[in-house]
Amino acid sequence: SHCKAHPAFEDCQIMAEHPLLPDTNIVWTHDPRIKAVVSAAPALGFAFGTNGLAAVLQPVQLWRAEDDQVLPHPYYAEAVRLALPTPPETHVVADAGHYDFLKPCSADLATRMPAICTSKPGFDRPAFHERFDRDIVAFFKRTLQ
Repeated sequence: SHCKAHPAFEDCQIMAEHPLLPDTNIVWTHDPRIKAVVSAAPALGFAFGTNGLAAVLQPVQLWRAEDDQVLPHPYYAEAVRLALPTPPETHVVADAGHYDFLKPCSADLATRMPAICTSKPGFDRPAFHERFDRDIVAFFKRTLQ
């Protein structure tokens, strides 16, 4: 239903090009070793529905880019945020795009893959990653004590 309503979204275009048959044998298990979760720009957030994340009781740090054109708000990270039983620690990165969560690109990669390596003018990806990495480490230190 999501892709019928939003056929131009990138994930819907990919799924239209590569349709999957529904797997009715999926059995969800919860790994007790996972004590905390960090998720940045989670894809397919809409697919969890209202009950899909109800059993996630671990602390969650959730990140989304303010200007995410690949996974636009509110269908992905926001859907995850709303489906979690406990509100996550949420970060919205001002002026960031979807691919800004990837580490800064090498010169070679930037030449070959400009779509994932080019940030919005004025967005400092290396500086963001210093803060991003520091915030993730602090979250895990705080929640895994």
